[in-house]
Amino acid sequence: MTEIHMNEYGSDIKLMNICTDEMGEWDVAGATNVRLSVPCDFKYKKLIEQQGFVFVDRMYDVSVNLMRNQIDYSKMVRITPEYTEENKDEIKQIAHECFLTDRRFHVDVEYNQSKADIIMDNWIDELDGVYICRCKEDIAGFIAIRSEDERCAHIHLAAVREKYRPAGIALSMYAYAIAQCRGKGYRNVKGYISSRNIPVMNLYTHLGASFENATDVYIREVR
Repeated sequence: MTEIHMNEYGSDIKLMNICTDEMGEWDVAGATNVRLSVPCDFKYKKLIEQQGFVFVDRMYDVSVNLMRNQIDYSKMVRITPEYTEENKDEIKQIAHECFLTDRRFHVDVEYNQSKADIIMDNWIDELDGVYICRCKEDIAGFIAIRSEDERCAHIHLAAVREKYRPAGIALSMYAYAIAQCRGKGYRNVKGYISSRNIPVMNLYTHLGASFENATDVYIREVR
């Protein structure tokens, strides 16, 4: 099965996303960048690289089954987040600080922060609202949850400023957001994470998550 969709970010970035488990050659006309996601299997590697793609990351689906586990997430919340539909400029700044190598946003082979910032800003502009944690008056971090359907919510985006990470901001945000999802009747909370992000993988494990469906991500610059 192959899914292809194009995201346009202004006039200069046209990102084609291809998710497939079937090898072939794709018409990438009109794209400036292509991001290809395939199941983690060495058999794909040679053919993909022959088409000019470069391996950049291995991702995992994450799932927190709220029906099966009995974790009391409220006990993990040291700093209570607040929900807001405002502060988008400050949230963008946090994202710019934190996502320096994240391949959801960095679509060139060499990291290009200015281009990545454009893509991040688009993601954040489309958020309806987020949970934020404050240290005094400063926003220390944020987490955005989106509903997939009536049973499942998705952790769409989350970040914590580096100087506040030792304070346990991330655990408070994730645990509070998941507790809110349970209270709303969701059965699962899902995410998508890089295998290189060991601290957040450990955090998910602490929250009772399972990891599955390893996916390899390749990128290609078209022009």
